[in-house]
Amino acid sequence: MKDTYPKIVTGTATQSEINNFVAQSSVAADKTEELMTALGRQDDAGKAAALTQFYDEIAALLRGDLKHAKPLCRDLVRQFTEIATFHVLHEEGDLAAWRALADRYRRMLDALPKK
Repeated sequence: MKDTYPKIVTGTATQSEINNFVAQSSVAADKTEELMTALGRQDDAGKAAALTQFYDEIAALLRGDLKHAKPLCRDLVRQFTEIATFHVLHEEGDLAAWRALADRYRRMLDALPKK
């Protein structure tokens, strides 16, 4: 997907590449839903730990393999930002940790292109 995305944006992707991209995007959406369900089952500390690890992994991918396909991560980063922000707004759990995490995700989201 990361290699096909720039081709789609520039209009140089073949129909086969586009079809494959759409199919993979559908699978990725299903896996994201599974991830969010599993994350919802975690206690507060487990969620914070998982989101911290995800942040570090996403940041590394954005510097490496996904540097030319950054918009692909936008929705997932947005969802993680919303989870962290929810805990801050509702004053749940370790507020200092959630605030720091929400700020990190918000900065990452702001840096990701929308297209």
